[in-house]
Amino acid sequence: MTAKLEARAYGPDSTGEEVQAIRDRVYKYRDGIVMYREVPIQSLFQLDLFQEKLNQVGEGLPTYDLLIDLTEAQPPNAEIRSRLKRLFGAQSNLRTAAVFTGKNFMLNVAAKFVLSGIGLKSFSVHKTLEQALQALSNDAK
Repeated sequence: MTAKLEARAYGPDSTGEEVQAIRDRVYKYRDGIVMYREVPIQSLFQLDLFQEKLNQVGEGLPTYDLLIDLTEAQPPNAEIRSRLKRLFGAQSNLRTAAVFTGKNFMLNVAAKFVLSGIGLKSFSVHKTLEQALQALSNDAK
């Protein structure tokens, strides 16, 4: 059982359990789909861990789709947006992304703005996991 993450920025002083809990938020959801469950408060340290894990999970896949869970996340600041742009830009085999927020229309509009600014080439924003999965299955056709 991994540690439960608190709503705080994690850094190099994180415990081994916390590092594992952060890494465990990026995983193969099912064939061709990788889950990316954003933490409540993003940090450069956490994003470095996410990039390592994303590279590991996506390695050997000709292409993959990314399912991004923003249900716990707060909007990123400029520094985090810049790091996210580099993170997603480095994913050459990323085909498309479907984001779900669990939140209201206005948050979805804000998510679209942020995602378009960080360089995701193909993405959609949804309220629920089910809607996001449906969008990915439609894109696969």
